[in-house]
Amino acid sequence: MDEKLFEERMDRLKNSYEKIQPVSSVEHIINNVKLTEVPKKRRKLRPLTYVASFIGVLLIAGILGTQLVSQSTKNSGEKSPTIDNQTVTETDIEDSINEIRGFYERNLDELKEMLQFEDVEQYKFVQEAKNTVENFEERREYSSQEELQNYMKNVKNIISLRVSMPNEELIILKEKAENENKIDETQLISYLIKMELLKEHFNEKWVNVRQFPTEGNLVTYVDKLNKQEVENGSDEYLNLIDTLRSNGYRFIFVPEGEGQIDITIDPQIILETFEDMLSDQLIAYLRYKRDVIEQGSVLGVTQEQLTTRVMKLEETIVAYPHFEKIADLKMEYQKHLIHFIQYSDEKSLNEFVRNYPHSLSAKQVGEFLNADEIQEFVPGQEMRERISSKISPELKTIPGNYVQLFPLTDSLLAVYQEYKNTRNDEILQGPFLGTKSSIEVSIARMYMYALENKDYETAFYLTYDGEDSKRPGLERFKSEMDQSAVDYQELSNKVIKVNTTYKENGRLVQHIFTTEDGESIIFNMKRNSEFEKLRIDYLPFP
Repeated sequence: MDEKLFEERMDRLKNSYEKIQPVSSVEHIINNVKLTEVPKKRRKLRPLTYVASFIGVLLIAGILGTQLVSQSTKNSGEKSPTIDNQTVTETDIEDSINEIRGFYERNLDELKEMLQFEDVEQYKFVQEAKNTVENFEERREYSSQEELQNYMKNVKNIISLRVSMPNEELIILKEKAENENKIDETQLISYLIKMELLKEHFNEKWVNVRQFPTEGNLVTYVDKLNKQEVENGSDEYLNLIDTLRSNGYRFIFVPEGEGQIDITIDPQIILETFEDMLSDQLIAYLRYKRDVIEQGSVLGVTQEQLTTRVMKLEETIVAYPHFEKIADLKMEYQKHLIHFIQYSDEKSLNEFVRNYPHSLSAKQVGEFLNADEIQEFVPGQEMRERISSKISPELKTIPGNYVQLFPLTDSLLAVYQEYKNTRNDEILQGPFLGTKSSIEVSIARMYMYALENKDYETAFYLTYDGEDSKRPGLERFKSEMDQSAVDYQELSNKVIKVNTTYKENGRLVQHIFTTEDGESIIFNMKRNSEFEKLRIDYLPFP
């Protein structure tokens, strides 16, 4: 997209955003429309081509006509038509629906072009706009033109915000904050969620084109990437670097293994832009994220850094129990505390209890020590489960890793299409390039994608067919799936994390998907033996 087109789009987004209500709920915005006066249309002036005498006649006729109309209106008690009492016709409604649908489709096409990705409509933030458009299209009655116009404005505002790139949204938020000297943190959280959802897409592109320095070390090269000082590479590579940085991502060095370069969300951008306007809880959250980038993940920090993180996370969680991203912080806390207890010697654990005697974390470490569990050998997974069971309820959340179901990445979609055409089980063995979800979760995603797109035959062959399988024949399966009420797109919109457990040496795999409302959905997979193909465990249709 050239600079002129970008500037025009930003102007339109800015103008739309300045009119939006300062809330995140689409229903709330629509149901609480503030009526504003719509300017009246200006009449077109006709060319002055008449002779003076005829103009005089028209003026006299006009005066007489005005008096007659005025008198008639006065006598009848009727009011002049205004935007408040103009009737909304069926044609008006159809025209407004076409205008809104066209506005949505144009924004969607622009987003597809910028992301170079076709299935953008499956992202949760785009789904919000799509649902708003569909709700608008279903309404067939309005009390006045003003009500219709205000509804249209709010729908366009939602489309402009949701169907846009992260950098566009951030620019709008920044300009609005500067004008009002405050920031709506709900919108900042929405901005972060959008970045989280797009990260898998960008990560796949990065893995496909990333290059490594021919000289020097990776740490220095990462610094150059973040400063956009890298000059060598293909146009695709250099353009991707610019796209990632301009949209709020940064590059990090991951020391595990031989070392690699990954991408992550850059919290420093929000801190530098809005820090004077942010709440203490959001500042604490963003600073924690920044520290993880600077120091490394739980596997790469020193013992001192690990204990500092555990205590800082506990303090933040206890201080701000209703923070919108509290589940994220609790997951980080559990991960760090379990790692600390599992890989620390008895001396280090006792020292921690002495240094933080009044903390909940010290209490949990103390209970672990007093139970003498540190003396017995326990397999890693069982040990982590024991430690997790002792975590205080106020610091604990449902376990799991971040996940998104739709859309499939380009690489996953390519695997799906190849499997659909060939039924070659080997291509499902993974790993799937650029995809953050595990192989097991990726297969589950492809199965859900097949059902969502009514590709029942591919879904059939992705189900378990072992000796104890309850799967029916293909035609019966198609019929049952066609009658199923499960909406996998809606599930994708709600699911935020998954916890996977393995049983019977990996023959049985259970995914517990957790939604943003705390609901748990169990999804089972099976294989005949430890090394055979893994498939979805079919449940008989009720």
